[in-house]
Amino acid sequence: GLWFVYLALYEQLNKAWYGLGFSVGIGALTKLSMGLLPAFVGIWVMLSKHHRHHILNRHVWGGIAVMLVCMAPILYWNAAHDWMMLKHEQGHVGISGFDWNNVAGYMGSQWIVVSPLVFVLAVVLMFKAPAQKNKWLLGLFLAWFLFFVQKSFTN
Repeated sequence: GLWFVYLALYEQLNKAWYGLGFSVGIGALTKLSMGLLPAFVGIWVMLSKHHRHHILNRHVWGGIAVMLVCMAPILYWNAAHDWMMLKHEQGHVGISGFDWNNVAGYMGSQWIVVSPLVFVLAVVLMFKAPAQKNKWLLGLFLAWFLFFVQKSFTN
């Protein structure tokens, strides 16, 4: 999905929007947090003067249509079951109470999942100034990562 974002926004490849829609649509069949990718890309596009013109691009909307077609089974199931999965996911974004143990557990699990070497390398690279063309990737990563760090602060 990130590769398609890069191709669409920085290589101006309109067909990449369909690849993004496909990758997000298929990914959302297994993990609804995949929906954060188009959400954060949409926010980035709306906030960036350089990319704002994509909002009117018919290929962006075609990619959204592809995403929805790919997600049709999960959307159908949810519609037939009172949007049960979406209500469950909604509970993940609320704030219910602060707990440092959750933060420590989340950060520790990230350390283990990506391995200490990759984790340290990622932290070091986050503080190096990336090339102007690649800052979007750092911003997208930070938005995604900070979303889950914020979530770890709650029960």
